[in-house]
Amino acid sequence: MNLKDELYPIEVIYTKNDDTMSAMATQFSKQGKKCLCFLRGAPSESFTRKLLCALADVAYEKTRDGTAGEAEWVRFANAAKRLASGNVQMDSTTVSDKEILAKCKGFPSADVVLILSLAK
Repeated sequence: MNLKDELYPIEVIYTKNDDTMSAMATQFSKQGKKCLCFLRGAPSESFTRKLLCALADVAYEKTRDGTAGEAEWVRFANAAKRLASGNVQMDSTTVSDKEILAKCKGFPSADVVLILSLAK
């Protein structure tokens, strides 16, 4: 099964790490595109934090080690509110291509599907 063909005209992009995936999801979100992110069983915490940091323009390291200033935490919290009601949805379960296809058909308004394909 070729997801790119099956989901056309939805754009399907495979990424190899959550840094790339969060950067792409951020750009698509800022463009107002609805984005579905499948993490293929990878933990969502790191991806979510990287996505929020990118949306808030706050360095990831500052949120991880607690050195972010008050204004940065406010931007981070505002980004979390936007994300909660926004254009990016995540699935961190282990899903096959058939399951991704079924889930995407449940979200017909999606513009982009990002799939994290971890190198083995």
